[in-house]
Amino acid sequence: MQLPHLAFIGFLFFVSPTPSSASAAISNHSNRMIPAASLPLPSPQSAITNDIPLFVNSADPAISKASASLPTIYIEENDALTMKPFSLKHAWEEKYAEPSNVPSLPYRKTDMICANQPEKDNERSTRPELNQKCLRSALSAQGIDIKNFGAKCDGVTDDARAINAALSYAAATETSEVVINGTANCVIGSTLTVGAGVTLKGNGLKSTNRGLAAGAANLNPMIMLNGLGASLRDLTVNASAAGPATGTVIRVSPSSQQVTMRNIYITGSCGALDLNGSLHRVENFYAYNSEGSQCNVISIGSSTAQAGSVDNKLDHVVVTSVNSDARPASCFMIYDAGGLFITHSDAIYCQVGTSIAPKSNQQVIWTTFADTYLGDTNGSTAFTLDATAPSAAVKGLNCNACWASSSSGDGIIIQNTGGGTVTTLTFTGLRSLGNAGNAISIETNANLRVTASTLCGYGENGVYAGKGIGEIQITNSTIRPDCAGLSSKGQFGIFLSGQNKNITLSNIDARDNKKMEIYGIPSGNSFVRDITSINNTSSNIASASSITLDTVHLLWKITGKSTISYIGGGWEGRSVTFISSNDPISFQKGRNICSQITSKPNEPVFAIYTDSCWYLK
Repeated sequence: MQLPHLAFIGFLFFVSPTPSSASAAISNHSNRMIPAASLPLPSPQSAITNDIPLFVNSADPAISKASASLPTIYIEENDALTMKPFSLKHAWEEKYAEPSNVPSLPYRKTDMICANQPEKDNERSTRPELNQKCLRSALSAQGIDIKNFGAKCDGVTDDARAINAALSYAAATETSEVVINGTANCVIGSTLTVGAGVTLKGNGLKSTNRGLAAGAANLNPMIMLNGLGASLRDLTVNASAAGPATGTVIRVSPSSQQVTMRNIYITGSCGALDLNGSLHRVENFYAYNSEGSQCNVISIGSSTAQAGSVDNKLDHVVVTSVNSDARPASCFMIYDAGGLFITHSDAIYCQVGTSIAPKSNQQVIWTTFADTYLGDTNGSTAFTLDATAPSAAVKGLNCNACWASSSSGDGIIIQNTGGGTVTTLTFTGLRSLGNAGNAISIETNANLRVTASTLCGYGENGVYAGKGIGEIQITNSTIRPDCAGLSSKGQFGIFLSGQNKNITLSNIDARDNKKMEIYGIPSGNSFVRDITSINNTSSNIASASSITLDTVHLLWKITGKSTISYIGGGWEGRSVTFISSNDPISFQKGRNICSQITSKPNEPVFAIYTDSCWYLK
């Protein structure tokens, strides 16, 4: 039987002697009556992670429990050495650290280096003070090599069991790092579990053929992170090595906290990451060539509720998909999150770039995107937001310097199909460019604010507000079909479908729209001011008993001599100017006109609407 490369001591450590000294090592324990030739000792190497035979007393109740999932080790039993599986749970007791309890054995300093034991390299001596601290210090410095647990990493052999053994060993001994260091991919045919405080470390992002490769297409997940402080680092994963993937590569359990993932490179995944739990950090995470029309590449909070995945931060996360019918449903899917922070990230080619879609009892609250491409070159939409159930909620979204562009449909869609709660959404410095539909489509009351933003090159409208949709503020922005190097057939800068209450439109450049800068008029307590080109043009209307101001123009030229007794199109605070070049204008008090006045030709009449009434002078 092949001796594993590493094991934890219950009674003492015995470091491999050279082959020539194997007999001497055994002669110090001649009462065991085992020939030196029968011990499969390896050639000596200079790292603590190399082959170490281990002697323990199996009669000790603290270490009597066996566990087949852990490495096989040498156990002293009835004055003989046998190979047995060994439980590490209670392997170390303080009594074993006492010098009086540890027999003297030869050792080599190059195999175990203790700073307070200054022997020369390769010098042999007796070391009764070998202890747990020394071993753990060496392990922490060098990590655990999975090959010491039988991993082949030859691109063919299923190494999942060996890697899990190394991960279990690391968790039991509080050794922080398990290292993948092969010349080819390690094939994974079943789930790897990374426990609390353990890091699984790969060869780095450039080692695309020396990481992990799926040994089955339906692994779900390939890697499970479970516990406080579990970690992945410098790891590459080929998720489609066994065929088109249908599962998730990495899943973080809902009970986990402070998980970190840094420098992760995944190709060919359906789901690259399913992130649940709190206080996690994901940095430099790349999911390339993702595919599967039913797949969400990055999912957040799929298994939590009531914003139970809290304060997670994702930085430099890039998702690209195949640009075909097999593109994933979304690059980012956010179900449940509180205080989520996503920065410097990108979502390319998926059907939807980023989707926020809480289900029953899920909430996405106080989410921040910064310097992030919500979606680019997407099959339908760059960014969608929807409360899909009555108990679902999206609150307090803040998007700073975000990008939502080049989609085949709308750039941004805001909905509430489930009748939940959607409120307090802010986009600052948004760039919604070159979308075939609307730059922004608003289909629910959401208390939406868009400021200092650029909406250009849209195929339909810059901003579309559905009937009855209000609470919209758009300020200090450019909304044009022809800008930022783009040119399109955009029809309206802002399209108000009707009954749009509490609308604020201020300091907007809406030139060059093919039909009109703003279609429709707001109602309620609205404010429209400083709309470029509207400020400098007028609208014509014929006098009649009842007239309606059906655009947001400030200047109205009236023709005809009819007396006007009703003016439609008012909202709280609206002010306009009427002028007639040829005839006097007569306004009769009554209905919704509260000031009777007759002007002279070319004499302007100023009107303001407040408390459901027009006041003129």
